[in-house]
Parts: sequence; C-alpha cells; structure tokens
Amino acid sequence: TEILAAAPKQQAKPAKEDKPRFSVQLGAFATIENATTAYAEWLARGYEAYVCEMTDRIGKLRFAVRVGGFTSRHEGLSRVRAIKHRDGARPVLVSALLDAEGKLAQIDVTPLLNAVATSNKPIIGANARDGR
Repeated sequence: TEILAAAPKQQAKPAKEDKPRFSVQLGAFATIENATTAYAEWLARGYEAYVCEMTDRIGKLRFAVRVGGFTSRHEGLSRVRAIKHRDGARPVLVSALLDAEGKLAQIDVTPLLNAVATSNKPIIGANARDGR
C-alpha cells in the first residue's frame, strides 16, 4: 500500500471588507441647522440617518442628510424604493462620501439637536434648490 502525504492546507483568505459605494440622499441643505432639522425628522421616522458635507453641481457647500452605506447599486435602489413607498419622499441614490479610513463621512450634529427641538418647522422633502 502506498501512503499519500496530506496536501498542505490552504490559508483562507481574509474576508474582503467591502467599502460602501452608495448612499441614499434624503435631502441637501444650505445650512447645517436645516440639515439637522431634517436629520431629526428622519430619526423620528425610524431611519438611521446621518449628515455629511458635500458640494452641489455648481460647487456650493451643502449639508446632506443620508441613510445607508451600500456596496451594491441594487441594494441602494431597493432602499430608495422602500423610502418612496413608505414615506412618499423623493430620495436619490448617490455615491457614498468616505473619510480617510474608508468609512462613511459624517458630521456629528447632536450638539445642534436641542436647538432643532425648539423649532416646529418641518422640512422633510425639501431640496437644495429651495435654499433651506
């Protein structure tokens, strides 16, 4: 009888951590205060929203309210449809903005939430063109 040597075990490749490529934008605002108001409204609706800085098509600084960090376009579009259906909003699938570590770039707006709580001005669904 012939004895076969066991084949060396192959090292499993570490799972590749996919970076988010897409986010769903719920609104873009000229001021951090208006973005914070919209952020608070989306949180109240049960979404894990966040705020990030972005520039619009003409290079103006905007504060975007977004949800999700999706690795595929299909996942992102599925969330867009779900938000449209559930909330009647007009979300848009956009490229995710990442920080230097490859995580979603976010602004901490929690210090501004108390000021927002005293305002009763709903602005969900507003877009960057209305100057809010």
